[in-house]
Order: sequence, then structure tokens, then C-alpha cells
Amino acid sequence: MDFFAPGARNQLTPSTPPDSSPRARDSYNDPLRVCAPEPAADPATTPRALDMLDARGARSTFFCIGRRVEAHRELAAEIARRGHRVENHSHRHRNAFWFLPPAMLRDEIERAQEAIAAATGHAPRLFRAPAGIRSPLLEPALARAGLDLAAWTRRGFDTVTGDAGRVLARLVRGLAPGDILLLHDGSSARADSGGAVLLEALPRLLDAVAAAGLNPVPLEPPTAGEGINEG
Repeated sequence: MDFFAPGARNQLTPSTPPDSSPRARDSYNDPLRVCAPEPAADPATTPRALDMLDARGARSTFFCIGRRVEAHRELAAEIARRGHRVENHSHRHRNAFWFLPPAMLRDEIERAQEAIAAATGHAPRLFRAPAGIRSPLLEPALARAGLDLAAWTRRGFDTVTGDAGRVLARLVRGLAPGDILLLHDGSSARADSGGAVLLEALPRLLDAVAAAGLNPVPLEPPTAGEGINEG
């Protein structure tokens, strides 16, 4: 789940390394941009995460794997129906995505575009690379599909630790306008309770965000005349 945090007009970061923390140059009303569970559309976890977001009036952007959307079309449609963005995270989330030749890159991106558009009625405008690692061949493939590249500035490492407190601490320490907070639903580590650590960390994260006076809203593509924030 990618949480897009407070205050940047444009938080996409095509030339900033994924683990860096670019800061917004312009702010407005301290919004918390929420880019949501990735790789999303997991029937065991995503519906509960949606309910948690709804309960706090938070909206987010779900970067989804195309083949998962094909397998759970109704869930992808429900994400969109609840007011969240559903965006492209490749079709299969291949481990060697960044080594793919141009034709295979295009296939990964365009098949996911088609699956998400068919399920939600809206073609994605944003793309998150698997593991956040970018190939020099990626930009022309994204341009061909009409996509902008998104990354993150903070990650909870919730795929490797089931400790919700540690996940939360990584995300909220020094939280500032322009942050993009990364969490996962489909591949979330297991907490001691046996459930996805996301489901323990998310309510606490949203409470911390509210206590800081921040307002969760979806990540949006850049508009005409806005540059992409490169940090």
C-alpha cells in the first residue's frame, strides 16, 4: 500500500532513487496523498484495508498487478467504486522486470493497462515499477502507454517484518509534506496474530496522520504546466 503523504502538488519522482526522500516545493492544506495497497487486489486483505480507509475518510492510490486484477475483477472495481485510484504495477510483477527487452516491457505494461481498464472502466495514468527499480528502457514504454512514473519516499518494509510497531515507526518518523509511504496488502508479512501486518499498522498510521493534522487524498498525475518533483 503506497501512502502518499503531506503536501506536494506533484510527488512523482522519475529521476529520484526510490529510497530517497524528496520534499515538495509547494504545499496546500497539508494533504496526505495516499497511494494504496500494493500489489493490490488481494481478497483476504484488501477489503479490510478498504474498510479501514473508509472509516477514516482516507482515499488512496492502489498500484495493482494486472493478472491479480484479472483474477479479482470485482475487487478491483470495488476499489475504484470507493473513490480510490487504481494504477499500473505491471502485469506479472516479474523479479527481473528491469532486465526485460523493450517488447517485453511494453507487454507487461500494456497488458496491465488493459486488465485494469476492463475491470474499473478507467485506464491507469500512473505506473510503479516492480521493486521500484527502473530500466533505462522504461521511459519510452511508459510514454507509449501514456503513463507517468511514481515512486515512494518512505517504506515500512512490511513484506519482511510482522512487527506493526516497527513498520509504523519507519513510516512516521520525520513525516513531512511530499512523502510517499509504501505498504503492501497482497504480500504483507504475517503479524503475531497470524494476519497481515498491514491490517495492524494501517489504523495506527491513519491515526498518526490525523493527529498531525494531515488529510489523506489520492496521488494524482501531474497536470499541464506542473513539473515532476525530482527532489
